[in-house]
Amino acid sequence: MPRCLNCGNTIVFGSTKVPTTLAWQGSSGFVASFDSQGNLVNWENRGADQEVLQYLTERPNLHLDSCLNCGSGNVVWP
Repeated sequence: MPRCLNCGNTIVFGSTKVPTTLAWQGSSGFVASFDSQGNLVNWENRGADQEVLQYLTERPNLHLDSCLNCGSGNVVWP
């Protein structure tokens, strides 16, 4: 499960590698949330095409690099 080294968030993260299609949606085109066991429980597609979306859901550790709690890019994966 990812963890933000700035605020300790382990729940909601985004990908700065996938641009959003609408400005009001923030800076991430892909947002995901995790449960307390580190399982991906919810995701929101904000601009990724089908091919990118498939890759994101299979390998979220390569793409979820932004804490949506504090905005930091200081995210680590175990």
